[in-house]
Amino acid sequence: MRLLFRALGCRVEVQVQLAGVGRVDLIIDGWLIVECDSRAHHEDWQSQLRDRRRDIAAAGLGYTTIRPVAEDIYYHPDEILPAMKAILAAREAGRVRRRNSTRSSGRSAPSDVLAQ
Repeated sequence: MRLLFRALGCRVEVQVQLAGVGRVDLIIDGWLIVECDSRAHHEDWQSQLRDRRRDIAAAGLGYTTIRPVAEDIYYHPDEILPAMKAILAAREAGRVRRRNSTRSSGRSAPSDVLAQ
């Protein structure tokens, strides 16, 4: 995953310790946490609970967390690449949407503005 994101031109930080969250696998461009999950470390319910609580703590710090599974990373990279591109593109599109919104008036931006 690290190499994939670097190939996409992203800034990648590896094995980062976040206060209140713990160590995360990757942070991409300062906002996206990527946790590469495998069955060996995430199969039981207690591990699932811990991960979900960490994701909520990270969200409280302004991060978005995604958890691609090791099986897909290793055996289906042709599906992972477009998914990661879409996540990055959605973030960029979200910035444009917020900039063009009429949020201060309490109204939603017209759909033709959102489509720009």
